[in-house]
Amino acid sequence: MSRAQTTFAEPQGANPPTPFRLHAPAALDPPLRSSAAHLAPCRSAGGGDPLSEFLARLHFLNWRCETTTLALDSVVLVEAGATAIALVLSGSLDVESAEGSRLQLKPGGLALLSAHGTLRASTTTPGLPHEHRESPPTLLTARFDASAVGLPLAGLLPPCISSAGCHSPGPLRDSALLSWLSTQATSHAPGSMAVASRFLQSLLIELLRDYLASSDGPEAAQAPAARGAYQATFDACLGPVMRLVHASPHRDWTVHSMARESGLSRSAFADRFRTVVGQPPLQYVTEIRMQKAAELLELTDVPVKRIAAQVGYESVSAFSSAFKRRFGVPPISLRQATAASSDAPAE
Repeated sequence: MSRAQTTFAEPQGANPPTPFRLHAPAALDPPLRSSAAHLAPCRSAGGGDPLSEFLARLHFLNWRCETTTLALDSVVLVEAGATAIALVLSGSLDVESAEGSRLQLKPGGLALLSAHGTLRASTTTPGLPHEHRESPPTLLTARFDASAVGLPLAGLLPPCISSAGCHSPGPLRDSALLSWLSTQATSHAPGSMAVASRFLQSLLIELLRDYLASSDGPEAAQAPAARGAYQATFDACLGPVMRLVHASPHRDWTVHSMARESGLSRSAFADRFRTVVGQPPLQYVTEIRMQKAAELLELTDVPVKRIAAQVGYESVSAFSSAFKRRFGVPPISLRQATAASSDAPAE
């Protein structure tokens, strides 16, 4: 029997499914800045550290959630650029990445598939007679635009993250919650799918938090270096410094003052920061200042002069030069573009 291709989106009946690939959602107009576009207005939600601020600002655009039952011997192809999350409600699912890594998801298993290449999720068990196979799996799935979550999510992810590798207790290990979620996802009661969709987003955020905070396991071996700033939050020496920089970007930070807060010598701190975070301390401080300035420009009407002071610049011209160097446009242009976008009529 030939293996058919299917999408997460189409329930399968007796007829062979039409070959289909899961594409990324339609591309949006490119933002002025790639790493902070479409920020959710969460001014008080952040916790003064990189990970809290990242999770507070996650905003999943083009989120499409549904329940589907796959046919036996079906294959799901997740194309490059697409991102999908799948929660197994019943049955089991084998997931294999283009790099060759493989895992099996049982009921309650959750996987975030970020396809840098093609991923293959199959209900086929090689060598097992058809009559001895499990029932076709039922999944609660969603796909979204990973390039438009408001932050550079796609650059932080390996091809697959699963709940099997979770290090901390919580909702991903709560069988009662997962059972309740399964009931909601398969119910026809009014509002049940909306509730299931919201909870799936919460599970996704918990999965991301566990992954970004961990530094071991098979997924960590495939992890992009970009997540170093989030891991630094949990470092005994770097964590306090990261929280201070995020909470007080206006301070006159130097490598010496940051090292003093860490309890390390200047050279030891600089080496450790570069190793864990992936960039020099003052370069990181400048990046945080620019991101916070961009957020204030987009979400508030605070004058540019005050924003410059709030992120540590005494001179507006020096601030404008640094901002343009980072984003390619002066601060006032970002504010004008944001205002024009918000005033544009909805299609």
